[in-house]
Amino acid sequence: MSGYLLSTPVFYIKCSNPVNSSLYVDTAPCLNINASSLVQQKTYSYVKVGVMEVGDLNEGCSAEWLALALLSYSKGHNTSYESVHSALMYGFELGVYWPDEIPPICQGQWSSNLKCFPHTIPVYESA
Repeated sequence: MSGYLLSTPVFYIKCSNPVNSSLYVDTAPCLNINASSLVQQKTYSYVKVGVMEVGDLNEGCSAEWLALALLSYSKGHNTSYESVHSALMYGFELGVYWPDEIPPICQGQWSSNLKCFPHTIPVYESA
């Protein structure tokens, strides 16, 4: 399974205040989701390319939706929204593996991303 091109997650994020973070790519050059009426609060939209970790979401921000893209991404690399948009337009990879193609490393246990998980979780009993 190694050597396969995997799709990269692209999180669309909405924030109540402007954010200055190297993790976020501003969508303003291409996408404008600001409030259209005086009743709605002005919002700022960004994308976060790559896996989202707990500390990646700034205060006042929410992850609105997730897309997958064929996008080569390295952490700390400046990505433009134009390149993200192009990757989204290109599509994403969907892989299907037959059970006999996956190595039997988990020996009957559940597995996800080549990690094994038991069918039951042992319970700790206090004395």
